[in-house]
Amino acid sequence: MSKDRLLYLTGASFKHPTAQLVHVLKMCSGLSSFYEVDLFVFDKNDATNIADYSLQNSPNILSFGRKKISVSLQLCFVLLVSIVKNRYCAVVTRNVVSAFACHLLKIKYIYETHDAYRGYLKKIFESSVLKSNSLIEFVVISNRLALDYKALYNCNPQVCSDAADVYDHLIPIRTRVKKVFYIGSLYSGRGKEIIDQLAERNQDLEFHIFGGSSVYVDSNVIYHGYKSQKEIRLAVRQADVLLMPYQTKLQTANGGIDTVRWMSPMKMFEYMSFGLPIISSDLPVLREVLNDTNCVLATPSDIDDWHMKLSTLKNDESLRTMISENARQDFISNFTWSKRAEVFSEFIDNQER
Repeated sequence: MSKDRLLYLTGASFKHPTAQLVHVLKMCSGLSSFYEVDLFVFDKNDATNIADYSLQNSPNILSFGRKKISVSLQLCFVLLVSIVKNRYCAVVTRNVVSAFACHLLKIKYIYETHDAYRGYLKKIFESSVLKSNSLIEFVVISNRLALDYKALYNCNPQVCSDAADVYDHLIPIRTRVKKVFYIGSLYSGRGKEIIDQLAERNQDLEFHIFGGSSVYVDSNVIYHGYKSQKEIRLAVRQADVLLMPYQTKLQTANGGIDTVRWMSPMKMFEYMSFGLPIISSDLPVLREVLNDTNCVLATPSDIDDWHMKLSTLKNDESLRTMISENARQDFISNFTWSKRAEVFSEFIDNQER
């Protein structure tokens, strides 16, 4: 029996591989278990190595180079061309203008957003998008974001936290802590200053940073630069502790808006999947997933608290084991890409009955 066909529209680009690109690739990989997925992403060319993203299933990737006109208009063009060629059971998009185009064309769609930024386009289009008869479901990534949208539009968004792949290698909880890892970007608000100060206070440990563009060694801090997901999944086998020092204000890729109020970072779920002890900033939105049984929580900008929490983990193997096992079990039960994709498939299938 042939699968229904699904169109996923995104403004992400292979030329600038941000978290949004990883998110949509992983989601489309998961959705490919249920549908024939056509995914539009900008700037795919012969040099693009899809294997770097470790996808379980490969969607049909549509692409062209980004032009010097609005991304939203280009996505609407792709939508029009695609629906002429194929019959889709639904369109999924994080772009409000393409969602509005689906509304006008009476095409069934899921609209997802990861922030409540009141930008010009959202102000114009979102009220119609969220009231449309063609809307299958409105999806957000955190309870805090759902509450903000309910206040804005008196709507009831579905909360689908971000996710990660199941990590199939069992990393041992070693008797002695030697290597502390941070994996992610180095934009303002990611807590690099916390890592630097922790390294100064813990000269007996190696601090490994995977992110940014520089590769060098500074005392006991080793900067590895950007690594693909495939490379990260190999390197993390050497880790003993994982750091997630988000601050109370956060810069996103390309100088984007502060999303710390609403975020559901993929890094958190990737960390949980590794089955290693995590020290995380204690932020309200992260407590939707994290708690005192699956990680150690520290005050975001308090270096003394971070140092104390790291020292506690260093000296307590049973605590490291307990929170690692709990985090991995919480992840497997609730936060895999396959489970997230299954929820989307239920949204689509239910509206067809």
